[in-house]
Amino acid sequence: MLKSNFILTPSREQALILDQLHDWTLSQASGGLLIGEPGVGKTAIIRMFQELFGKEMPVFVVRATLYNEGINASKNLSDCFGRSLDILASRSTTQQSNFLQIINSYIEKASAMESGYVITFIDDVTNWSPNHYYWLIDLQNELASRNLKSGFFLTGTVDLEYRRHYYMEEYPQIQRRFMSNAIKISNYKIKSVSTE
Repeated sequence: MLKSNFILTPSREQALILDQLHDWTLSQASGGLLIGEPGVGKTAIIRMFQELFGKEMPVFVVRATLYNEGINASKNLSDCFGRSLDILASRSTTQQSNFLQIINSYIEKASAMESGYVITFIDDVTNWSPNHYYWLIDLQNELASRNLKSGFFLTGTVDLEYRRHYYMEEYPQIQRRFMSNAIKISNYKIKSVSTE
């Protein structure tokens, strides 16, 4: 545990949340949820995590726009790397080339740290459809084929808790990869931590 290293956090509650997120990375979890209403500090927690642990492991942060169409899901991540692609719309040579450039961006950053594990926080996925998650599965599988493990930690409002249970029944592959771990917070206080 690294609670003693959380010197940048203004509260004990934030340190506990950061510690739980760090535990996920130590176990090389494939994904997890950080659930809370707007304004409780989810984005601040992500920034603190990146500052505290960004030197020991690659940490990407993507701000998701609230799309209604899954076909736009890839834009969220590609914007992080300055790329323009729409993987779900096309499997053309150009799109595949752009996809590989994103993969190479992951590998380049991970190789510089020799961690073998890369973290991506995607901030605000409340309105994502199943297609968004299938795009992430494609990305995660491609990274795995290149011997790079990845964790996608997703934030959203309490609606994610309902979606989590729905996906458990309807989309178990998505639930297992990205939703089996969850932290629910309210004003920087942990309400519950669950692993299913």
